[in-house]
Amino acid sequence: MINTNRGVVLGVMLGLVGVLVIAVILHATEIEAIYYDRFDNPGSGWLEDESDTGSVSYRNGKYQVKLTKDYYLWWSWAPHDDVPDNFIVEISGSARGFSTGSNYGIIWGIDNDNFLLFTITPTGWFSVQSQLGGKWQTSPIDWKESRRVKQGEAVTNTLRLTVEGDTVEVRINNSSAGTFKMGASSDLAVVTGTPTTVRRGTTDTWLVGLAAGSFDQVPVRIYFEEFALYELSSPSTDDRPTINIGGG
Repeated sequence: MINTNRGVVLGVMLGLVGVLVIAVILHATEIEAIYYDRFDNPGSGWLEDESDTGSVSYRNGKYQVKLTKDYYLWWSWAPHDDVPDNFIVEISGSARGFSTGSNYGIIWGIDNDNFLLFTITPTGWFSVQSQLGGKWQTSPIDWKESRRVKQGEAVTNTLRLTVEGDTVEVRINNSSAGTFKMGASSDLAVVTGTPTTVRRGTTDTWLVGLAAGSFDQVPVRIYFEEFALYELSSPSTDDRPTINIGGG
């Protein structure tokens, strides 16, 4: 079976829950989630699969990604077809097994060859990695150690990703960890004119999801507890010209 949702670093999931209302506070404005999953319904639509590299499945009210191959990545796109141009994704998860040899977080992009990954390790590191045309590029945010990450096995961390136009902000446990611009996101890209991250084209639609990966110790298990997607309004265009019409 060809698994188009599988890759080389991380795995995450999503599902819709009836009338439950989830909201975030942004700039003193409360925004309700347009898609939310607590993974307590095994029929909510996330990928379920198994191979000699690992598996993804619903387990005990969570979404589990198990990796049995080192330096490998599984991911799962959220079963939601209408991701806004400008959005927030927030997920909660934790690591088990050889937790020092794992990473997990959020994936977003336009297909399985053009995407970005925002992930953390249970040992206190995080990064944003980029793939274009199936090849890894210069990382918009290379691996950094951060006190924002709660360390340890079975310790839950919450990650938030905000995409507004070409601007991206990543947050760990409600504290900003960095921002960057998609497209030409490095000095080299600016000089050469060659982008190092995906940028959504006029005919492209965003995909969002979960990802989990291993390093040199397996097996590892990642448990995702919640996934929420929010819509942001379009970026401000206050610089547009205006004109007065009519007689007088």
